[in-house]
Amino acid sequence: MSFNFSLGARNKKLAALKADLDGGFLYIYAGPVPANPEDALSGQTLLVKITESDDGSTGLTFATPAAGAMTKTLAEDWNAVITTSGTAAYYRFCDASDTPANASSTKTRLQGTCGVAGADLNLATVNLIAGGGNSTGAGGFQVLED
Repeated sequence: MSFNFSLGARNKKLAALKADLDGGFLYIYAGPVPANPEDALSGQTLLVKITESDDGSTGLTFATPAAGAMTKTLAEDWNAVITTSGTAAYYRFCDASDTPANASSTKTRLQGTCGVAGADLNLATVNLIAGGGNSTGAGGFQVLED
């Protein structure tokens, strides 16, 4: 049996996901993409941790789900200074209490690929440079609303 969810059902499920992830952080890594978001990291390098307004500690929030989709809160400035140079391969979005490098079968996590086009998270470039040079200017990395 398969299911085809109504728009109302999709929005309710996304609202629950929003509640779990609001206040969390977006981490971008270089290296092999783990098979599952619950896997521990092994051989990957953290390139950047994205926070609200690059303050290093304020978590990110999502807008209220609509039309079966969930986007970043438009008023927020999701950005950071790149800490390590490397090629962005994938991301993990984790709640604030999570340690994204550790294995966890109980935490709510999103994981996807990074690329210039056709990835789960499309970037202007996947070649991130520590402390400088990205599409948003010297030293910065910013997630923009599509």
